[in-house]
Amino acid sequence: MPIRFACQHCDQKLSVGSQKAGTKANCPRCKEAVRVPGVAARQERVTAQSMLVMAGKPEPLDEPIAPPLVGGQNEPSESPLETSELVFDTGPSTSYEEKAGHESQVAERTDYNLVSFPRYVLYAQAGLVAGVAIVCFTLGALMGSAFFRGQPDVPIVAKPCTISGFVEVTQGVVKKGDEGAVVVVLPFDVQKLDERSPVEGLRPKDAPPDETHRGLSILRTIGGAYAKADRTGKYEVRVPRQGKYFVLVISRAKAGKAGEVDSLDLRKIARFFENATELIGGQKYQFSEERLLADRKFDVSFE
Repeated sequence: MPIRFACQHCDQKLSVGSQKAGTKANCPRCKEAVRVPGVAARQERVTAQSMLVMAGKPEPLDEPIAPPLVGGQNEPSESPLETSELVFDTGPSTSYEEKAGHESQVAERTDYNLVSFPRYVLYAQAGLVAGVAIVCFTLGALMGSAFFRGQPDVPIVAKPCTISGFVEVTQGVVKKGDEGAVVVVLPFDVQKLDERSPVEGLRPKDAPPDETHRGLSILRTIGGAYAKADRTGKYEVRVPRQGKYFVLVISRAKAGKAGEVDSLDLRKIARFFENATELIGGQKYQFSEERLLADRKFDVSFE
């Protein structure tokens, strides 16, 4: 059943299907937005006769007779649009409830903490980062090559190194030179010798060896050195080239404890001497690895 109502803006009579009740549409005449009212209950015409019937008076009353129209007098003419009903029942319409629900769903899905950018902005940023990286790499390579070109190619020449210092012992609260202490410098990279050095004459308790001692000759041949501290504890040895060395210092004044000698130290020392245990002879010792690049001071103190 169609719904008939008047536009609130232009008073145009409108007609629309009942399925559009409660929806929003535009007036075909003034184009303003109007809301279609709900379906109203059908009103029956109430006459004076029906009122009498309902009141228990069945006698009918005569209907009033309309006065005759005076000739030449007609009802005022109205615009056809005002007297006719315009039917607009085309196109989809959305109720206020559906529209409000849709807007609330959109608001819930919107994250206002996010900022959107066009795709070309992201591509431009990626290109900019890549360009900066390439430029920085190129500048670094150029600066590095210029730095290394400025360094002359100097051949590595074997340079002798001197090691000197004091070997001291502490007796009570007094420190004094460890006279007769042995200092041996052995090349680190020597793995196997055709002949190992004898230990007789090279121990702390022995007298200083002659320059022709067989053990000294072997040590000099492999690039090592040997020295004994004087009465002040001072010593000095010289190796033919720079590099990594074992430095063995054996005290004459301080005896070690039984089992104090490390077995790994003994194996390393035994690569150069016939009897490493006899060389140390139960005395305190210090065995270390040192890198010699220039002349160096190397002091040792035994408690």
